Amino acid sequence: MASTGQPPSASPTASLPSSRTPLRILVAPSSFKESAGADQIADWIEQGFRKVIPATNALEVYKFPLYDGEGFTKALVKQNGGVLSSMAVRGPAGRPLIAPYGLIDNGTTGVMDIASAAGLQHLSEHERNPLTTTSFGVGTLLEAVVQSGCTKIIIACGDSGTSDASVGLLGALGVTFTDAERRVLDPASGGQTLSSIDHINWPAPGSNPTFERIRHIDIEVVCNLCNYLSGSDGVARVYGPQKGATAEQVDSLAEGTEHFSRVLDKETSKCIRDAPGSGASGGIGAALIALGAKMYGRRESFSRYFDLDTVLLSKRWHLVVTGEGQLDKSSDGKATVEFAKLAKENGIPVVCLVGSRKKGPYVDGGHDYCIDWVHGIINREMTLQKAMRIVSELVRDASADLMRALRVGMDIGFAREAQLGW
Repeated sequence: MASTGQPPSASPTASLPSSRTPLRILVAPSSFKESAGADQIADWIEQGFRKVIPATNALEVYKFPLYDGEGFTKALVKQNGGVLSSMAVRGPAGRPLIAPYGLIDNGTTGVMDIASAAGLQHLSEHERNPLTTTSFGVGTLLEAVVQSGCTKIIIACGDSGTSDASVGLLGALGVTFTDAERRVLDPASGGQTLSSIDHINWPAPGSNPTFERIRHIDIEVVCNLCNYLSGSDGVARVYGPQKGATAEQVDSLAEGTEHFSRVLDKETSKCIRDAPGSGASGGIGAALIALGAKMYGRRESFSRYFDLDTVLLSKRWHLVVTGEGQLDKSSDGKATVEFAKLAKENGIPVVCLVGSRKKGPYVDGGHDYCIDWVHGIINREMTLQKAMRIVSELVRDASADLMRALRVGMDIGFAREAQLGW
């Protein structure tokens, strides 16, 4: 997407509307992980707004849900009038599950997301251990999409419950892994295998038609480009705890990922571990880079696949309201933050509704970090489990509170206009 630079002449301004024009709000939340999808959150935000200003001629709301992984396939297929299919794959904990995939552009483009086959939502609390969860089912799903006959595949990363550095995915495609004594390792045994891998055995030419075909298909990956396979900010340390790893397991996983990244770089003669997006979805990005994929960040994907530029410049938006389950260090590069940056570049103030407020730049840093106000939805003491159960109520109430505050601001502005005779 071309850089916007200075706000274009058609872009919104940060001022409130006059008494003669409606308040225009662009509602663009991500999902609240394990609670509700982005489209549900967007609906609840509008419902909260309408409690306070029900008249459509006084308030215009346009909903643009941000699919940061889960839900991407269904949204893109629906937008393009494509065909949605599904198949049984091995889930991250080994149980079979049904994963969707889609075909658009008259069947020439396949669409899939990692979360469908390896998402955190498929794991119970006691199963959340990235040392044992596997991306094997993602490889099975990718194989089915390849065999559909498409010439391009769009893959959305995000919301995964695995951190096996793509070993499971590659194993499902026919790649084998051996240790220092040339013993074959189980590719579906999770991140615990990484430290034992000494050699990657790619399918011999002509031995695996599906793998050969992948090499000649255009693969586009939507991911967080701030995710790296290894290093102090590598995928194991940043996302391991979110996927259920203890401090000890994070250390073990980080060591294994560092080891595997060196093996992968050696086997491919590339510096994949330092490539932007290599750590996406627990390291699945690394395999896709090795297979020749082009990596696109969230911001570019909004325009590339969902025509955000047209939406953003179609009206003079007075406010963007986005949302995220939690804002913290791992939010860098995610859909919510990237969308907020784009809105700010176009002169639109941004409010973010969050389930959990944690100290950090996005909460404490003000507009320098692209979000003007972070508003927590939890309005009384409660457990996380209860908050997740009543998330619809919490989002509606927080949105209504936000609209009341905006209405007070507008009333002050209108009174000021009358005083000055504007």
